[in-house]
Amino acid sequence: MKGNFGWCFVGAGSIAHRVMADMYKTDGGYLAAVCANTFEHAKTFAEKYGARAYMTADEAFSDPEVRAVYVAVPHTAHKEVTLSAIRHGLPVLCEKPFAITEADAAEMISAARGAGLYIAEGMWTRHNVVMKQVLERIRRGAIGDVASVRADFSFASAFNESSRLWNPALAGGALFDIGVYTVALADFIFGCEPSRIDASARFAKNGVDASTSVFLSYPGGAAAELFSSIEVSAGDNARIIGTKGTVELPKFWSPTHAVITTPSGRETIEDNRSGEGFNYEFDAAMNDIRAGRLENEYVTHEYTLRVMRTLDKIRAITGLRYPFEAACE
Repeated sequence: MKGNFGWCFVGAGSIAHRVMADMYKTDGGYLAAVCANTFEHAKTFAEKYGARAYMTADEAFSDPEVRAVYVAVPHTAHKEVTLSAIRHGLPVLCEKPFAITEADAAEMISAARGAGLYIAEGMWTRHNVVMKQVLERIRRGAIGDVASVRADFSFASAFNESSRLWNPALAGGALFDIGVYTVALADFIFGCEPSRIDASARFAKNGVDASTSVFLSYPGGAAAELFSSIEVSAGDNARIIGTKGTVELPKFWSPTHAVITTPSGRETIEDNRSGEGFNYEFDAAMNDIRAGRLENEYVTHEYTLRVMRTLDKIRAITGLRYPFEAACE
């Protein structure tokens, strides 16, 4: 049965297919319209999921069944597509990283708020059932004061400049593709900007960061040690150390379980979901839009701006710049 909340997808790549695998689990969400980098891609995607394909985003945004836009194109196009959707009067759920710079993110959020429209970053990790329960327990003091966070997100991939992952023209590299998850985790836990940032990066021959290491210091002496890489495989786990216990988060960016260890014993938190859990963030967005809210309580606008500021500072420290940025000077 067709749902009652029509989405327009801008982008028909791998992330869009993964999202659609979970869409049927949402409360009424369905794909109404899609546009992509080519009409053939959009048509193939639309035929698979029972939607309408359009040549351009402007045409797709005008589809009468569309109530909101999901932006799933490379992040270099996030700002342009988002601002276009807002001009059409549509709420936006924009994939992470939300933008290339904090200034761009602020412009996108300001445009949405000025139009009275909902906008949120698609940081699906924050809506994950296990993550929500872990953060609730940390807030309640289950492991005492958090002293240290360690998060790794890495995998080994062959250098291929034509792929989005390694392409400098598309802001490829470790930091923006997966490092954003590690920075987000630190923000989830500490809820404030770091007081100091140290960072270093290994660069590929075309200038993108193949690996980035980050050390964030927080008021009171707490710290986060973060590592992201697309050239080596060091896992994707996180460990949170508190004064009264620890949290182990395997596959922290999309966890299905976590283990909390304290002097009183071990507690395992589990999510026996089917699929990857993208439905959680889409339900959150649809609930917000139906209720007339302009932002999400977990992935707030200030959260997005904090993370973008941190990414800006990390790039400034490591010297990570993209060709299109140099051309603007």
